[in-house]
Amino acid sequence: MRTPRIPLLRCLAGMLALSLAGCTGGSGERVTSGSTSVEVPEGFVEITDGPLTSGGWEHVYADSEDDPTTLLRMSQDLGRAPAADTTFSTLQGEALFQNSYGPDFSVIKRTDIDVKNADRALEVEFSYATDAGDSMTGCWWLFSSTSTGATAAVEISGEDLSAEDTEAVKKSIRYKP
Repeated sequence: MRTPRIPLLRCLAGMLALSLAGCTGGSGERVTSGSTSVEVPEGFVEITDGPLTSGGWEHVYADSEDDPTTLLRMSQDLGRAPAADTTFSTLQGEALFQNSYGPDFSVIKRTDIDVKNADRALEVEFSYATDAGDSMTGCWWLFSSTSTGATAAVEISGEDLSAEDTEAVKKSIRYKP
């Protein structure tokens, strides 16, 4: 399995199995976790237990149950902090200092985004290497609302993750606290 080292109590980049065909087609089922929903590309399988589901991630999907190279995770509340900015800082700290995403974690770009119903929303692109040396890229979308006191999150990461794959997931996200 080509995934990064994942401490049992920390998160790994939630990686939704997004093959190019599956992602651009956008014909998968819509999955909801409290205030957040996302379209899961056709052909992806749900991972219901194990280290990929730790760290507050409530739903995990992968391109393969046995040897995933791309994953998507989502949660209505990661349990890190009530605000998107603070949750980002905590996730980044876990990745850098607890090695939750494997070696060489780096934030590529952090952008404030407008998301309907969110008081604060961020998009964070990142990269890392697995313990086997595979290069991975990913993206977090973090949403917070004072009405919930929680930060919802969607994360995708994987090998050969294209901008089109990431954009397809982003466009399918709905946030309704």
